[in-house]
Amino acid sequence: MHTHMLDIGGRRVRVLRWGSLGEPAVLMLHGNPDSAELWREVAERLVGCCCIAPDLPGFGASEPHSEPPTLVRMSRWTQQVVLQVQASIGVTGPWHLVLHDFGGPYGLSWAVEHPAAVRSVTLSNTLFYPSLRWHRWARIWRTPGLGELVTRWTPRWAFRRELRIGGPLLPEAHIEAAWRKITPATYAAVLALYRATDPEVFSEPIPQGGQTWVEAWRAMAGERPCQVLWGQRDPYLHPGWAEDLGVAVVVRFPQAGHWLPAEQPGPFAERLLTFIDCVELLKLSSDSASEVR
Repeated sequence: MHTHMLDIGGRRVRVLRWGSLGEPAVLMLHGNPDSAELWREVAERLVGCCCIAPDLPGFGASEPHSEPPTLVRMSRWTQQVVLQVQASIGVTGPWHLVLHDFGGPYGLSWAVEHPAAVRSVTLSNTLFYPSLRWHRWARIWRTPGLGELVTRWTPRWAFRRELRIGGPLLPEAHIEAAWRKITPATYAAVLALYRATDPEVFSEPIPQGGQTWVEAWRAMAGERPCQVLWGQRDPYLHPGWAEDLGVAVVVRFPQAGHWLPAEQPGPFAERLLTFIDCVELLKLSSDSASEVR
């Protein structure tokens, strides 16, 4: 694993990389309350891929946004990361996107604005649909004053208990590592994310576009190889919402909860690597056929 510190819009962003340059590029975006290390055990198993995983703004070792993280700003930030990764590290697309939790809005808002840069999409327990209804903690975090109070006074035992409820198969080491990375900046980023992401925003029109965000994504999902890998024991995102992502292929993991990539990294990586290999082979066959013609 290699660690890179990049400048994105004047703010520090940590990026982790696994694999060698020139291999199929995989962009992995985590969610709350994680860092890029959510993907460690998955990325280590993706033999033959070059995996890039940044810490989202305010998480891990990345500095926070200076303004509320709207979908437009999420897309812009992801584009800046992609450009800086290409310029500073030498990894180029098209990209296989792997998105979890709030990594979904970051990655899909970018994808619909830069479809030519996307080769495939894998979604795991994420959100990009107006049917979303917030869970109990989200409703608390979205409430001004109450969210600040709760995050300020959340003790270690309560944090650990909540991750155990949400991820019944999470290793103790993952829970402890997540707790150690929590800072006041992380909690501020959590509150900003939840307060900026009303379910209705996915039904708003894309700037300078004729479609809404969710319409553009569903149209793209019909044109690109996509799959959903879903932990069924997720208390935050209802299993039925997996279909609301508009993807035909949904693979369910009955024993896993919200943090599927960390709870079952082996099966997750096996499915993901097979999917990426299939997409790459199809692309190679298509290119060969074009040359023959």
